[in-house]
Amino acid sequence: MRQNRVLNFWCLIMVWLISSSCASILEKLNKPPENTPELLSQGRKLYENNCVQCHGPNGDGKGWKAAELKKKPRDFSLPFDQWTYSKGDRKKIFEVLKTGLPDTPMAMFHFTDEQRWALAYRVMEFSRGKAD
Repeated sequence: MRQNRVLNFWCLIMVWLISSSCASILEKLNKPPENTPELLSQGRKLYENNCVQCHGPNGDGKGWKAAELKKKPRDFSLPFDQWTYSKGDRKKIFEVLKTGLPDTPMAMFHFTDEQRWALAYRVMEFSRGKAD
């Protein structure tokens, strides 16, 4: 009987250690990378090659292709916390780049996670407000 209690105790300890380790790993995986000059430079190039035609060179949603679209592109110059979808959450920008936005011309992009973060930081640069 005593052996069962000791065994149960150690099993509980092991389960707790494993679950806390998994939680820590998941937290690190979900944490955005630091916004470095190199990452931002990569984001600027990606923006020029993939976004400028709709969102414009100034991020104001007035790219040359914007006039053709039924739903106008996001104006990134608005305060960041006022952006319709992300509302100040940079992780939501990352998700939009990953999945696109339904019922809008915003398609998903087949970029690496690093490229998505680079682009997210680039579009946040246009904002007049502070990001989280």
